Amino acid sequence: MAATAQREKTMTRAVELCIVALCLALASGVRQWHVEGRPQRPALDSTVDSTVQRFPLRSDRDQLDRTTHLGAFFDVIGRRAALFGYENRPLEAWVYPMKILDDFGLSFRLEGYPLEINGGDIMASIRVRPESTAITYAHAAFTVRQIMFAPLDEPGVVILLDVDSVLPLTILASFRPRLRLMWPATSMTSSLGWDADAHVYTLTEETGRYAGVIGCPSARDVSVMPYQEEPRDVPNRFIIDATPETLKDRRIPIVIAGSVEGRAAAKAAYERILGSVQTLYERTAQHYEELDRNTIGLEAQTGKNLVEGGGLAQSIEGAGLTVQNHVERHSFSRVSGGSNPSLPPPPLRSHKCFIYLHLLQSVQAKIF
Repeated sequence: MAATAQREKTMTRAVELCIVALCLALASGVRQWHVEGRPQRPALDSTVDSTVQRFPLRSDRDQLDRTTHLGAFFDVIGRRAALFGYENRPLEAWVYPMKILDDFGLSFRLEGYPLEINGGDIMASIRVRPESTAITYAHAAFTVRQIMFAPLDEPGVVILLDVDSVLPLTILASFRPRLRLMWPATSMTSSLGWDADAHVYTLTEETGRYAGVIGCPSARDVSVMPYQEEPRDVPNRFIIDATPETLKDRRIPIVIAGSVEGRAAAKAAYERILGSVQTLYERTAQHYEELDRNTIGLEAQTGKNLVEGGGLAQSIEGAGLTVQNHVERHSFSRVSGGSNPSLPPPPLRSHKCFIYLHLLQSVQAKIF
């Protein structure tokens, strides 16, 4: 009888152990299911650098700095691509002869701050140089500089984000894909896809001839809907996580490229531009410096030539003229016209010949 009781006790203990083991297995499986089922933040491939080094930007006297004016026009122009926009509003991107996207804008989320901060509301200042245009977003906890340039001979544009934040920051970029040919060409039916491995959107149309690519190596899509969803008129969005530690000496690149030779060519242009951002910037800046030295001159209204093979800035200083670093008080109605304080401030232009027209009085500009 004692043996029977001992045997029952042993069996009971074994059953208890089996139940405990089964519960642990179920708990582990449920936890793993939750982890796999929950949307996860994909880790970037450590072999792929998702940012670019903070290389030096041109910062000499050939630039305009001022606070933003709501609705004032600005542009970033290359030979094959351009950005057009209005201050404190979204912008649009073109790769000749197509509009790739419009309604492009940034917004921000601070860690621990529940509200999304619209970039248009905190756009504080603009800097225009011959090779680039930079917009500064200023908040009490962060500053983001959006540096834009169009490489001279590449079918694309570059947007560099220079982030300085005391807290981890999430940058949200929104846009509406278009892929429309310049007027008077007919409209195309475009389609948008997201490549999670390459971190790019691919924009194509039914013939496969025209294509656009929008991407950022550290981007995560939060907007492309499954095919079974009803179409909605909302912008596409991707997010970029920026931590103060990782961006002390780095910039975040966003590249927009296009091609009239299909998706593969557009993707190749995107990768080529992304892989040589600093080189393309230096080449673009050098082009405008040579343009200044070799092709632009000034004449006073008396007809005296102020330039004999020299640069604009040297000629202005040599003539004893004062260069003012803002344009609010001057608006030229024609190349050699005077200023009219009653007119609104003129739009900022990328090319230096336009910049100096807005800066100088009693000077006539001409292209040799």
